[in-house]
Amino acid sequence: MKKKTLLIVTLFYIMAFIFGLAIGKYFATNKAKAEGTSDVEIINIEDKKQEKENKEFEKNQNNNVENTIKDTQKQETKPTEEITTDYEKKNKEKIKEVMAKKTRKVAYLTFDDGPSKDVTLSVLEILKQNNIKGTFFVIGEMVKTNPDVLKKINEEGHAIGNHTLTHNYKSVYSSPSVMLKEIEDTDKLIKGIVGEGYNNRFFRFPGGSFKRPMDIKKAIVDNGYIYIDWNCLTGDAEGKMMSVERQYERFLSTAKNKNSLVILMHDGIGKKTTPEVLIKVINYLKENGYEFDILR
Repeated sequence: MKKKTLLIVTLFYIMAFIFGLAIGKYFATNKAKAEGTSDVEIINIEDKKQEKENKEFEKNQNNNVENTIKDTQKQETKPTEEITTDYEKKNKEKIKEVMAKKTRKVAYLTFDDGPSKDVTLSVLEILKQNNIKGTFFVIGEMVKTNPDVLKKINEEGHAIGNHTLTHNYKSVYSSPSVMLKEIEDTDKLIKGIVGEGYNNRFFRFPGGSFKRPMDIKKAIVDNGYIYIDWNCLTGDAEGKMMSVERQYERFLSTAKNKNSLVILMHDGIGKKTTPEVLIKVINYLKENGYEFDILR
């Protein structure tokens, strides 16, 4: 009887052990499946999250580019802030003295960021063919590289204005003393090429004077310079290699209903479309009764 009872108990434990193994395997399998599913879901979630972040990043980048262009257009279309200080009033009065030609329509063709061989020489040829004089706001470092082009600008009767030595925003806008040093060094370079008689006091801020540091503006005026912006432009600095058509449309939109035009264009390295746009601009100005003058 005891043997039989022992056998039954033993069989019971064996069956319980086997049953326990089965139950354990069942739960382990389900857990593995569950974990596998969770991994997939996690991967999918991460992929979707990354995709969303990528889209947001791309959207932000596009917005940044668009905002930069809009800010540039806004700044270049309306570069002159409200006159609130004595030195700004003084600067404005000096400009008025030079541009006091209320009885006729006048256009000032101005070119920034040169002189360069690949663009400036073509611009000079077009101006010569049309018997027109322009104003070239030159960068000192470009003068060092192309002294022969600067000499040609001067010999052909065009005005030469100062546009800093380096055109490096971080440097030129760091302090009044740095800005004045860049202007003075550029003046010396120009005089070394065209002669000591050079004394054009017209200066153009890199990017225009709008919202530039007040202490720097004051220092420029106090040192006898006249800073001047523009009220019309072709937009050749608003995008990489903008088409001739787009630049001409930009010119037309900013020239509208103005009798006195200070037109911003660029003759720096790579502005290959400038000469072609210039021809169209000159033809429009002639057809609409504008005379041409220089800032000197």
